[in-house]
Amino acid sequence: MEAEIFELQKQQDDLDIRDSRGDPDTVQCFRSWKKLRSSTDPGQLERIELILKIRERLKEYHEALVLQEAVLKMGKPHAGTVEAFKLWLDGKSEGPGGRHAPSFSGLSAARLNNEEDLVALHPAFDKDWLATLAELPYLRLLCLDSHVDESIALFSMRKTKRAVGILSMLLAAIMFTVSIVSLYLVTNNTTRLGLICAFTVMLAAILQLLTNASRTELFACTAAYAAVLVVFVSGNLGSTCCNTMSTGG
Repeated sequence: MEAEIFELQKQQDDLDIRDSRGDPDTVQCFRSWKKLRSSTDPGQLERIELILKIRERLKEYHEALVLQEAVLKMGKPHAGTVEAFKLWLDGKSEGPGGRHAPSFSGLSAARLNNEEDLVALHPAFDKDWLATLAELPYLRLLCLDSHVDESIALFSMRKTKRAVGILSMLLAAIMFTVSIVSLYLVTNNTTRLGLICAFTVMLAAILQLLTNASRTELFACTAAYAAVLVVFVSGNLGSTCCNTMSTGG
């Protein structure tokens, strides 16, 4: 399409050179759109036809650019989904209810072989390590939605997100409980400060490795967690000092 537009541009340049050397009426048509539209000269009619053709090709070109941008923004399908779909279309599904004959033959039979040419019309589920954990064999049963046949099952993204949310809450509750109990049982202030640093680093590592938290969210959560631990230790230190002074008195 670009080659065609370049060719049309070359034709327009040739017409511009020709008309710039013509009589005054031709030059006037070259300068005025109104004069050009009202002219009956065959050369000017040729120019108008060329202009309309260029306008049409440019519109097609811009529409193609927009479509290409939309296609490039589409995500890639999950490898497991592609493999399951291949088995199903090739008639290799297991079980008595599975398919036993390929769905396509000829050139269409290899349509899924090149995964680089495949796109997902629906955006892929944003997976992290917690989502992967939710897809373990036993936990995955909680997200089961329906079966296509004995070899292919459909899992609900809503249930998967709910399972990931539950795992996140359990992990957060464990982190807070372990840190608070540890700081409560330890009485040495130096050890407490070391535990605060260790728990803060541990939380940052968990957020980085197990979730898709952004850098801003990572800093905000880590700072808030450290602040809670510092406030807890400060209050405990204050009560300890008061008890010590009362005992000394």
